Amino acid sequence: MPLLPAVHTGDELNLDDCYVEFKQTMPTVRFRHWIRTVGLRNLSRALAIHRTTVNAWLVQTSRRRVPAVDTAQRIIALSRFYPKPSGAQGSLEHALRYEDIFGRVEAKEVK
Repeated sequence: MPLLPAVHTGDELNLDDCYVEFKQTMPTVRFRHWIRTVGLRNLSRALAIHRTTVNAWLVQTSRRRVPAVDTAQRIIALSRFYPKPSGAQGSLEHALRYEDIFGRVEAKEVK
């Protein structure tokens, strides 16, 4: 499965004929740290989902639950603005990415 090239010129991959596949691996330390910083209760209220659902994303089991793609998009949008940096204790330098939430993200070309 080819990964989307870091520098895309348009010749390597036709993005109109691609779909994105999410490999369910463990979330990164950045995602776990961000959830701890925001708090389970605050995140569950912002996303309008139950706290146990958010907690299930972090549990290390063989059948790990992952957020839906639309929920992941909302998490990424929230991570751009919250938590705000305060003095020397800054927040994440960049917003979360799909790789932080899902593990591996690959683009496949439809043939």
